[in-house]
Amino acid sequence: MRTFTYSTLVTIGGRILFWLALTASAAGIIVLLRAPYVPVHFEVREGRLNIGSLERPDDPDLFLCAGIDTPLSVENFALEVDDFIRYPEFVGPRDEARWWERQQELYTLLSTHTQLTFHVSRGERSPIGIPINVTTRSPLVLLKDTGFIYLAMLVYLVAARIVSRRSTLFSDRLSGFLFTSIALYLACAAAVIERGLALPTTAQHLFMSGIYLGAAGLISLVHFSWIFPARIWLLEKWPWLPKILYTYMGVTCALYFSGFIGFAGTFPFLVFWTVVMLASLLYSCFHLEQPDIRHHVALSALGPTLLGILFIAVTILPGVFRTSPMDFGAFALFSTIMPMSLTFSTESFRMFRQRQAVEDAREHERTVIARELHDYIGNDLTSMRYLSDSAAIMVKQQPAEARRLIGEIGQMASSTISRLKDFIWAMDTREVSWSDTLDHIRTEAERMISLSNAELRFIAQIENSDASAPTRIRYHLQSICREAVSNAVKHSGARNIRLELIITRHRLLLSIADDGLGFTLGPEANRGHGLKNMRHRAQSLESELRIFTGPGDGTLIKLVVRLSDKKG
Repeated sequence: MRTFTYSTLVTIGGRILFWLALTASAAGIIVLLRAPYVPVHFEVREGRLNIGSLERPDDPDLFLCAGIDTPLSVENFALEVDDFIRYPEFVGPRDEARWWERQQELYTLLSTHTQLTFHVSRGERSPIGIPINVTTRSPLVLLKDTGFIYLAMLVYLVAARIVSRRSTLFSDRLSGFLFTSIALYLACAAAVIERGLALPTTAQHLFMSGIYLGAAGLISLVHFSWIFPARIWLLEKWPWLPKILYTYMGVTCALYFSGFIGFAGTFPFLVFWTVVMLASLLYSCFHLEQPDIRHHVALSALGPTLLGILFIAVTILPGVFRTSPMDFGAFALFSTIMPMSLTFSTESFRMFRQRQAVEDAREHERTVIARELHDYIGNDLTSMRYLSDSAAIMVKQQPAEARRLIGEIGQMASSTISRLKDFIWAMDTREVSWSDTLDHIRTEAERMISLSNAELRFIAQIENSDASAPTRIRYHLQSICREAVSNAVKHSGARNIRLELIITRHRLLLSIADDGLGFTLGPEANRGHGLKNMRHRAQSLESELRIFTGPGDGTLIKLVVRLSDKKG
C-alpha cells in the first residue's frame, strides 16, 4: 500500500467521521432532551456510592450514601456502583452484557414512572425512602451539562476542516482524520456521560459504538508520529507497518461491535500504542539534526502527550477502579490543546519547508550561475592570454594585426566585466522584485544606447510589480537583453530600438525589435552577433529564442518564459 492510498483512506474516513460527529451531536441533543431524567448526581468515593438531589443540593435529607453495608435501591431495583460508571468498562463480554441488561431495567423504571423513590438502609435504622420526580431536561440545563463538551467537539471539527482543506501534506490529512475521530468520540460521549440513570438502550448502544469507533481512530496518532516531520527509519525498512495500525483498528471495532470482546478488552493495547507514539516522537526529537525541526516535533508532541496522560488518568482509570472521574466537560475543553498544537506545528513546519525549498532553489541557481560564470570567464581569460601573446609577437612585424588583437582583448575584457556585474547583481541575497529587475534592465540598455545615435523605447507591463523575481531568470534575462541591444547598436546600425517586457503570474514575454540592417539567418550568423550565447541562455530557462530578420528588414527577437514553476 503506497502513501497516496493511505492519503485516500484517511481523507474518505475523515469525511465520514465528520458527518457522523455532526449527526451524533444532533441525535444526542434530541435524545437527552426527550429522555426521562432524574435530577440527582452520583459520586463514588472509597467504594461508596453517594447520591444527592440536584433540585435541593443543600438539603441533607436528600443526600444518600450507600456502601457494602448500606444497600441502595430505587423502587425494588437494587443499585450497584457499576450502574453509574460512564462506560461499560469490562474486559469480558459477559460482564458487559449484564451491565446492559441493568441499564435496560433502569430505563424501564424511568420511562414507566413519574416519581422514583430511593431507599437506603443504614445499619439497624429503618430504611429511608426519598421520592424524586422523573422529569425531562430543559435546554438550559442541557447546555449547562453538555455545553463544554459540544464546544470542544466543534473546535475539533473546525480544526479538521482547516487542515483538510489545506491538504498540502499527508500529515495534514492525517491530522484531519484524527480530529474528526475525537470529535465523534466527544459527540457520543456527551450523551452517554450526561445520561443520568439511563438512556433508551438502542440509542445508548449506538452512542457507545460511536465512542469506540472514535477512540479507535486515535490509532492515526501513531501513524502521525511515524511520518512527522519526516518518515522514521522503521517505515523505510518496513513500509507496510501502517497496515498494522488500520488493520488493528478495523479488527478491534469488528470484535467489539459483534460482542466478542468487552469495551475495556483493548485497554492494554491502548497503553502499548501510546508508548509507541511517544517513543517515535522522542526518537524524532533526538535524531533530527536541525534544531528548528526538533522544535516542531516537540510542539506537536505536547498536545497528544498531555491529552493522553489526562485521558488515562481521569477517564479510564476511574472506570477501572470504580472511582468518580473528573468533570468531563472540563476535560473536553482542556483537550482542545491538541488540535491547536498539532495544527500550529504542522502549519509552521509547512512554512518552514516552503522557505527551505525556496532557499535551496536559490542556492542551486546561484551554484549554476557561478559555474557558468566560471566557464565564461575561464574561456575569456584563456582567449585573452593567447591573443595577448599573439599581439606581443606581431607588434613589430604586423602592427595593424596586433592593434586588432588588442581591440579584441578590450572587447573581451568589457564582456567579462559585464558578466561579473550581472553575477554580482544576480547574487544579491535580498528579495529583488520584478519592478527592480526591469528598472535595472532599462538603466543598462539606456547606458549602452547613450554611446550611439539610436533611440530606445522601453515598454513594461507587470501584473504584480512587488513579486519576487527568480535569481536565475534575472541573470539570464539581463544577459539576453544586453546581448540583443549590443548587437543592435554595434552591428545593425539601428536608429530605433524597442524593448518590451510583459510579466504575468505565469509567464514572461520579451520582445526586442530594431530597424537596423538585419542579417541572413544561418550557420554563419550563429557564429557571430552573440546569437549562440543568447540561445544557450534561453535553453537554460527552458525556453526557445525566436529570431525574425532578413537583410534590410531589421531584427525582432522574442522569448517566452514560463514562471509558474520557477522558484526563488
